[in-house]
Amino acid sequence: MKIAVFSDSHGQTRDMLRAIQASRPDVIFHLGDVCRDTAPIGQAFPDIPLYAVRGNCDFAAREETVLFLTLGGTRFFLTHGHLYGVKSGLYDLIDTAKKRGADAVLFGHTHRAHMRFDRGMYVINPGAAGSSGVRSWAELDVNEKEPGALVCTHRFFES
Repeated sequence: MKIAVFSDSHGQTRDMLRAIQASRPDVIFHLGDVCRDTAPIGQAFPDIPLYAVRGNCDFAAREETVLFLTLGGTRFFLTHGHLYGVKSGLYDLIDTAKKRGADAVLFGHTHRAHMRFDRGMYVINPGAAGSSGVRSWAELDVNEKEPGALVCTHRFFES
């Protein structure tokens, strides 16, 4: 199963749409800032399940701040990260996700692509899809035969 992960799009949807068209994922995650950017994605790709959480710039959004879901046997903890102080460190985020039994915690907010394996859990930030600096997203390949096993590849948008 292939998952496209975006965060911090801040109104810039064109490159996300192009990435989805090229990647053809089975599922799409948007980790907040700006949730309304998921509307054109849902319209262009209505057959691809899309999950979103709201971020610190999503003032009137209906989305939850946290989602916990299982796909392909892998347990995902999705959040924007601002409520866990991710700009100062990842301890609170990792601790909360670990207590929930997550195999992978995905967050945004910092605008920096990040991936590490910590205490038996993947910790992934796709970077920012709509920042003015280095713009990136993540593509996850979930091994459905081995729950909890995945491969993360960061992809970068053309400047």
